[in-house]
Amino acid sequence: MLPTRSYGRKRVLWSVDQESEYKEILTTLGALDGISEGNLERHDAAPARRLADRLQNLDLTSVEVDSSARDALIRLYERALQAIVSNDSAESRTDPPPLLTYHPTEASTGLHERPLEWRQLSDEPAYIITNSDDRDPMRRIFHSIPLVTAVLPSQSVNDSSPLQSRLLTVNRQVRFDETDGDTDDRATEKQEAIERLLPHLLALSEAVRRLDIDDDIIDRWHNGRFQQVEDAWVEYTLSADRRELDSEERYRDEDGYAFFVDIDAPTIVFDGALGGPSHDLTPFGEALADLLLED
Repeated sequence: MLPTRSYGRKRVLWSVDQESEYKEILTTLGALDGISEGNLERHDAAPARRLADRLQNLDLTSVEVDSSARDALIRLYERALQAIVSNDSAESRTDPPPLLTYHPTEASTGLHERPLEWRQLSDEPAYIITNSDDRDPMRRIFHSIPLVTAVLPSQSVNDSSPLQSRLLTVNRQVRFDETDGDTDDRATEKQEAIERLLPHLLALSEAVRRLDIDDDIIDRWHNGRFQQVEDAWVEYTLSADRRELDSEERYRDEDGYAFFVDIDAPTIVFDGALGGPSHDLTPFGEALADLLLED
């Protein structure tokens, strides 16, 4: 039973409006009275388990040809999984639900382009991200890892849940090799060049992104520093259950990159290719945003 206003959500399971004249008889016969969090968590999440079972019986090939139906399936599954894992019943601990996953690929491929497949926790590897921001490195870098479509905040998964060992942690660490020469003058030149543009950049951010420009942002700028280095790169580490699954480096031995690092002082490090007289400050954009808007 779904609300009359489903906000454009495609219906992938048989359903009727909650205002239907047959509502009472349908719920008496066992129809789910909605898919709200409260409804799905009733009776030790039994409705959520029923929903997950029904979704598993769908023909994924047929669903995937319609992007709206595919999105609806993924959202319904995430609702069901959230309800199941937040329940601390014996069944939740001993009988984990099926896992709807994105098929792993050999090269970086958009998640929306990947086939979907069901996996059983007891039989096949499948892992869950705990932060939606981790979708991007999983897509670009760790694309060979079978990824569950749902995002589960780590605090929502009970320590006794069998899914606890499948929660992924994606760590991003900036690394750099310091240069032997004196590069303070070039670092100062870059900092001064950006400082001349800073009022305009902050005004634009305030107008377009609706950001509140406060004294903290100005303080972070004045407390920050710039440092030219020999090379700078990013190391990504993927781990689960306190063990490392994979690690990858990006941008090492490549020119034209700048990164924010919070070491002794908030610092933007940049390689020698950016230390020249070029007026192009675009490569500093993301690092500058990280420095000013640390959250």
